[in-house]
Amino acid sequence: MLALSFGSPLKRFTPANSRAFTFHIASSASGVGKTLALSLGNSVWGHPTNFSVKPSTSERTMLQRAGMLGSMPLNIDEVTNKVRSDGDWLPGHIFDFSQGGHKLKGQGAANAEMRDDLKWESNSILTSNAPIMEAIMGARETTSNGEAYRLLEWRAHARLEWTPDERETLSMLDDNYGHAGLAWGEWLVMHQDAAQAAVADALKHWRDTLYAPDEERFWTAGCASVLAAVRLLGPKFANIVEIPEEPVLKFLSALVHEARRIINTNKLYASDLLSVYIRENHGGFVRLSDPGQQFAVFSDGRTVSKDSTRGAIRGRIETNIVPGWTDFFIDVRMLKEFCARRNKSYLEFLQELRTQAMVQEVSKNMLAKTGGPSYFVKCLKISKETDDVT
Repeated sequence: MLALSFGSPLKRFTPANSRAFTFHIASSASGVGKTLALSLGNSVWGHPTNFSVKPSTSERTMLQRAGMLGSMPLNIDEVTNKVRSDGDWLPGHIFDFSQGGHKLKGQGAANAEMRDDLKWESNSILTSNAPIMEAIMGARETTSNGEAYRLLEWRAHARLEWTPDERETLSMLDDNYGHAGLAWGEWLVMHQDAAQAAVADALKHWRDTLYAPDEERFWTAGCASVLAAVRLLGPKFANIVEIPEEPVLKFLSALVHEARRIINTNKLYASDLLSVYIRENHGGFVRLSDPGQQFAVFSDGRTVSKDSTRGAIRGRIETNIVPGWTDFFIDVRMLKEFCARRNKSYLEFLQELRTQAMVQEVSKNMLAKTGGPSYFVKCLKISKETDDVT
């Protein structure tokens, strides 16, 4: 956390589209050091606790503070209640912070000029009682793949135990803070070329070591700022504090590998999306299983009749009408809306589905051979061998 805080001013030397990065410390247990870690990061630039933004602060004010801090980190302690009360707040905040700029604000006068001077290039540290990476990927109706790539998470578990000497040292934090940031800022002003070169080396080393693709650019920029800060803070450069580089690299690498695992195991594939659609709309599917069938039923057991409401039709399933095959007919308009709500491109969904089944767009009377009224709509016809349908 110290290195994240020291590394914040180095973000201006990272790629332009990845200069605002969020780090999250999560633990439901007390005594694991998450507040202490945040306090240490705060103490680089200001008071160990008062430097943090209070979680009750509004989103707009938080981003205004980020603009006022500029290159210094935006740290927020215990956002647990904010996350619980609004499940969409955190993904939104992570994305907004990663943009590196506050929304435009007008002046009081009707024709006053718009101001756009709140910018930042920095790291942010959040703490809470619950892991959020898996929550934003899997627990929401709309997954937050883009936001997940702007966030790294450390789930702290090990309880800390202090010796009497260590407790005495910790107590000094309340009276000694802000000095390191001043010394660090003065050194950076005088050695910008060295700082820029160190960040460039750290970026290359990180990409080469972790084979980091461009979609991980926020992780890459955040971790490179940490590694460059660790090197520059040492006795060969600024001589402020010596932090061993290898353990920091291993720690960050482990977090990235875990983040990759979470993202890859929570990706929404076309077959998953189709299963969710069928499950959620199961009762609205018309089912036929015999070419000579005189009437049809909905999947929930209701009989289709002339009084059936067309709006209740969510799809049609024909089992063995063509021997050995099961055909699904799904209203294209409904399916597009369903995909849009889950941030999934309908065209990408279609392309992926075509690798797994016979798929075509057709016009279909969804109530044909049911005794119900005619109901022609543009449908996606998905055909699979009956033995393969689960």
